[in-house]
Amino acid sequence: MSRLNIWRERLVGIWIGALCLVLAMGGFSHLVPGSDELFGPFSRTIESLRVHLLLLGLVLSLLLAWIGRSRAGYVFAGAALVLLVVLAADYRQRTAPPGAGADLDILWFNLLFKNKTPPATLVAALRGSGADVIALGEVQPLRGEMDMLADLYPFRLDCGPGVACDMLILSKYPLEDPRMRETWLGPGRFASFGVHPPGQPAVQVMVAHLIKPWYLPMSLRDDRIVTRALRRAGPGPLILVGDFNAAPWSRRILDLERRNGLEHAAPLPIATWPATLGPAGIPIDHALVRGGVAVTAIAPWGRGLGSNHRGLLLTVDLGGT
Repeated sequence: MSRLNIWRERLVGIWIGALCLVLAMGGFSHLVPGSDELFGPFSRTIESLRVHLLLLGLVLSLLLAWIGRSRAGYVFAGAALVLLVVLAADYRQRTAPPGAGADLDILWFNLLFKNKTPPATLVAALRGSGADVIALGEVQPLRGEMDMLADLYPFRLDCGPGVACDMLILSKYPLEDPRMRETWLGPGRFASFGVHPPGQPAVQVMVAHLIKPWYLPMSLRDDRIVTRALRRAGPGPLILVGDFNAAPWSRRILDLERRNGLEHAAPLPIATWPATLGPAGIPIDHALVRGGVAVTAIAPWGRGLGSNHRGLLLTVDLGGT
């Protein structure tokens, strides 16, 4: 065998090894527990990229077949497709049926703490959103402009004077039992309140802005705060929205849904980060429901408003008449 053929075989071997690693990470990284000190943080880092990794594996497999390794290439391509189908089926199984009514509109938007968009532009966009309840994360760019929204959203949940709160809740309707909680990263990153639109059932709303899941054990503390609040809330109508820094196929979201009876509101994942990639990004901002709440429509929001996230605008069916 010539030296050229030897190096070609070596490169093909490296290619196949890399392909095995890509498919393993895309297919099984979410199964690694956070308690694993060696692989846990790495798995939490890459598991939100599972779909991207499996698509990359599919492309690499087809290229392998194209260069003459057709048997291996098609076997790996088949494995990538099977793993993608399993992931998609699991997501669909955890998705709530859509609603039919339009009882409440909720907007979640992570503004980005260093957003350079003029505040007047942000305020105009929020006023034009049509939302009944607005939940904002990294609200620093609008901290001094809230009076410009007070006429349309007279009810507010904040951390109080002198506290650097991450989050702000604005509402057209009174907020029942409003609470703002501190997480590992500081005050005002988890909020809960009730809303009772006129003529409709009341609903419990929770808003979360969680630390990235690979920061163990801090992320486990954040997850416990959310889980305790969900258990205290009881079985009634509830919607949880926010920035979870994790995709629907991550261990964080899988555990959160399965332990608390939550379902995804979006029939298809909505990529929200980074905003510059649009639909090709990663869905790390979510709306989760239980207790009979259904989402009639959900769409990305906030294009061109200077954030690295796309927001979510929801039309919620509360089951009223």
